[in-house]
This record gives sequence, C-alpha cells and structure tokens, in this order.
Amino acid sequence: LLAAQKLLLDQDIITELVIAGGGPLEEHFKNKEGITFLGMFPHDQAQKFYEKIDFFILPSLTTSTWKEQFGRVIIESVAAGKMVIGSSSGAIPEVLGRLGIDYIFNEGNSTDMARVIALAIHNWKSGILEQQLESAVKKNKDLFCEKAVVERVSGYFSGKPASDGII
Repeated sequence: LLAAQKLLLDQDIITELVIAGGGPLEEHFKNKEGITFLGMFPHDQAQKFYEKIDFFILPSLTTSTWKEQFGRVIIESVAAGKMVIGSSSGAIPEVLGRLGIDYIFNEGNSTDMARVIALAIHNWKSGILEQQLESAVKKNKDLFCEKAVVERVSGYFSGKPASDGII
C-alpha cells in the first residue's frame, strides 16, 4: 500500500491515505507524510472513518496459513457509500464481483494496485464511479441485508439453497 501510494503521489493522483486498524506493521504508518493513522477504534465508530475517506482499499495478502475470507468490511464499506478497491486474495474478488465491483488488483503487486486506484479515481472524477457505486449499494442491500441472509441460511438448512450459491 505504501509503495502504491508513492507511485500515485509521484503522478499527483492522490494526496493522503487514511489508515484504520492495528497490528505488527502499525509503526510503518505512524508519523509518515501523506498518512493519517487512526489506529484501532470501536466498531460503533466506523462511520467516522468512512466520513474521512473517498475509497476503501482492502490490500489483503494471502499467507501460508491465511487467505481473506468473506470480508465483511466490503459490505460495510459499500453500505456506507464507499467504493471498494480490493486485492485478489481469497474471497475478495467473489464478493466484489457479486456487487458488480471490478476494482481488483493482484495481491502483493503495488504497481497493479496503483493502476486500479488511479482507474477508480479517474472514474470518480468523470462521474462513472457514481453509477457503479449506486448499483453496488443496491446489490449490497439485496444480497447482504439481514433479511436476505436469514432467507439464504433458512433455505440452506431446509434443503433449498439460494440459486446464486451464496449462503
């Protein structure tokens, strides 16, 4: 993410990253120019984070013992009205695909990440992204609202799984 940010800064495409969360790489994000590091905060304050960003970037990396699962943060980001840009790790492409979002970069590839971020920013400035996001928000509600999930799970356990294969 930092390497992609540098590529985009060099092209005057972005100005700042806002990073939330914590972990072993936390020190890499503190006190860096062009980065606002929020650290960890309670889930009920997530809306404050979404108000500070234009896009949500999910740069997950697969390891020998872990691969990104469903990625609830994707659903939350879209529900907050933010376009998601995600890596190709695990289920991220499938969840984004269900929402009609194609801003996916090859995990671990900062050049590809920068390319996809630049494309999303271009589409945002040209008005294309607004239509894409509107469609994603609608699909998000249809697929992942509480009622839709309960119906899928109920159908699964009654032997009538959803036709789209999502539980």
